[in-house]
Amino acid sequence: MRKKIQETNMYQQTRTLDRRNMKTDFETLTKGKNFDIYQLKEIQRGLDNGLSVQKVELYADPNFDFSQMRAIIKGFEQGFSEDQLKIFVNPEFDSDQMYEIQTGLASGLLKEQIGIFADPKFTDHQMEQIRLGFKNELTIEQIHIYANPEFTKSQMQEIRRGLENKLTEDQVRHYANPEFTCAKMRTMRHLLEDGVQDVELYIDYLLYFNKLGNPMPQSKILAAGAYNGVSMQKLDIIAGGHFSIEQIIFLLCNLQKK
Repeated sequence: MRKKIQETNMYQQTRTLDRRNMKTDFETLTKGKNFDIYQLKEIQRGLDNGLSVQKVELYADPNFDFSQMRAIIKGFEQGFSEDQLKIFVNPEFDSDQMYEIQTGLASGLLKEQIGIFADPKFTDHQMEQIRLGFKNELTIEQIHIYANPEFTKSQMQEIRRGLENKLTEDQVRHYANPEFTCAKMRTMRHLLEDGVQDVELYIDYLLYFNKLGNPMPQSKILAAGAYNGVSMQKLDIIAGGHFSIEQIIFLLCNLQKK
């Protein structure tokens, strides 16, 4: 019984000493710095989670907001090396960008690959599109086609999908233009994947028939006819009849037989 009491007293003394040391560490880390209450909580969270003073000191900086601090703590928890931590422990990255870089590190991407998207000029969504390209085994040369902050995340996605679907770099460059809408990029990508070579000519036909009042599905069939050499005079007559898809296909088949 006496031994048990001694062990309990020793445990309580150790706990008290730990709390005093932690309090001293907290004061050392925060003294003279202008932290808000949320930042202070993240500094305390790091100490409570067993991080060393040296590690907490890495983010105990008023330039990091509380969400950035939390992202850095997450990085410590994942066991990243000092060199890996240096890639994202930067107040210019917001917390979402930090998490995206961490995802790349955790997936085993090379430092050279991560260096392409670990740049504050990219949003976290743009970073994701670049990271997914590497994940799906695109080369650095292919990635550079769309690793440009002028592209939105959706535009990047269309370029990435074209490359992943085995379009050549030259084919993808036909629509890798920040001035094109995402919808136009998607249309051009699908046409290239279907074997259309002159996509701009095809789209000109498509828009022409659409402006004549034909719904897009009918316009696509008429554009295909024009692209394959059917007389525009005959197609104009069909386009003016407001036919169904089945009727247009039937008429085109008969024209080709003749």
